[in-house]
Amino acid sequence: MYAGEIVEEGPVAEVFARPRHPYTAALIASAPEGVSAHLAAIPGTVPLPDALPIGCNFAPRCACVAAPCHTAKPALAEVSPGRASRCFRWKEVA
Repeated sequence: MYAGEIVEEGPVAEVFARPRHPYTAALIASAPEGVSAHLAAIPGTVPLPDALPIGCNFAPRCACVAAPCHTAKPALAEVSPGRASRCFRWKEVA
């Protein structure tokens, strides 16, 4: 979930192995692994509930953002059997 919306659904192992939403991918990348001192961070901040952006709620922080993300809210759409993503560019994620 991000900003009160489900952004990705699916079996845990599949979501972790191949995320289909930029927020999911960013969360996985920010998890500490091994002895590395460097952690990836998601830029920006979560929008306030009364100040959500026009278009995708994650667009201001997204590394995959494109023009449609700023003007339209993506639907939670099936990307494969048992998997769903709320992203216009889910094919390009991960």
